[in-house]
Amino acid sequence: MRRTTCGPGVQGFSEVGQTRVFSAELATDVHRVVLVAADPDQMRFQVAVDDVLAPALTVVVVEAVDDNNAAIVDLTGIEVTLNR
Repeated sequence: MRRTTCGPGVQGFSEVGQTRVFSAELATDVHRVVLVAADPDQMRFQVAVDDVLAPALTVVVVEAVDDNNAAIVDLTGIEVTLNR
């Protein structure tokens, strides 16, 4: 799954469990994050930020694939939850 995360103060991203995380800063405060996991229901990762009390980040799912590595056309069913 590919996500774009926007927000000030992001320091980096780290893996949790079996989820692999790849990231790059595309522009100031705009990061592209690629998550790879065998189980899409267990995709978890951490975001390090300067201030945990700052307003929540904005997350946009840009691209995703299913278990057969086929593109998921309708991304509206994909939900991203950020916990502090």
